[in-house]
Parts: sequence; C-alpha cells; structure tokens
Amino acid sequence: MKCTRCNAKEATVFYREIVNGKETKYALCSDCANAMEKENGSFFADPFGGNLLGSLFSGISPKIQQRKEEKKCSLCGATFRQLAESGKVGCPACYASFREELAPTLKRLHGSAVHRGRAPRAFEAKRSAAEKLASLESALKQAIQAEEYEEAARLRDQIRDLRAQ
Repeated sequence: MKCTRCNAKEATVFYREIVNGKETKYALCSDCANAMEKENGSFFADPFGGNLLGSLFSGISPKIQQRKEEKKCSLCGATFRQLAESGKVGCPACYASFREELAPTLKRLHGSAVHRGRAPRAFEAKRSAAEKLASLESALKQAIQAEEYEEAARLRDQIRDLRAQ
C-alpha cells in the first residue's frame, strides 16, 4: 500500500484515529510519519506517555490501546466506567443503555437480571400477561416436540386469545 501523504513510498506506519466519533485512517511511509510527528508533535503521542512511533517499531506494547468512543446513557450521559467506579446506576435509562454490561452483575447479585418484585398496578397486569404468554409458548414448543398435537392446538388457541386482549 502506498503512503497516503506522498503517494511515492510504501506505507510502513498505519494509524487510525477516532475523535468525537469521526474516524481517520493514515497509511504513511516512515519519512512522512516522521515529518508529521515533527509538524504536529501530539499527532503520534502515546496517550500513556512516551513516543508512539518508538513503541510501534519496538513491537506491540500491551499498554497502548485503541481509543474507543465510550457508550453513554441516552438520558443522563453517564458512561459505564462512571457507573462501575461509583457502584450506582445514574438513572432508569442506564439499565436499558448498559443492559449487556449490567446483566452478569445483576444475575450474580440477585439471581436474575429480570425484576420480579412489586410493581405499580398499571404495569402488573402487563407483566403477568407477558409471563403467562411466555409460559404458554414454552408449553406449546414442548407439546409439538412430544407430538401432542391436540394439546398444542389448545395452547395455540390460548396464545391467540391472550394476544388479542
């Protein structure tokens, strides 16, 4: 691959930068990489101190990591790192925003990642209907596997009636 700056020499330094969600890729020959480093001293600065070019040429350093845009809560703007450091969830939307990250911890602490406790009356009917629907669908699958088609038809009708409500 040719250098993206001079288009003459073969690229030996590959650099990807993500700033505010915008990704920029560089494929540079060693001369252009050195020139860009002199022009823009912080361009190749290692975020953990030191010289990034030096560490690239000396081999892959485990402490150098690609900078990633951290996922944020859509409502309060908290990052998962902030939640982990404080040990507290910022708002109700954080549970939806960080569902994959929080699920293992919630399962370990509470035995389940699904809320089973008390709920407002308006939501209780919806939740019990959803649980009954899931139970009927599971029973329907088992009946079909066991080739109990009459039971499966009865369960299918119950599911259809429940969804119609």
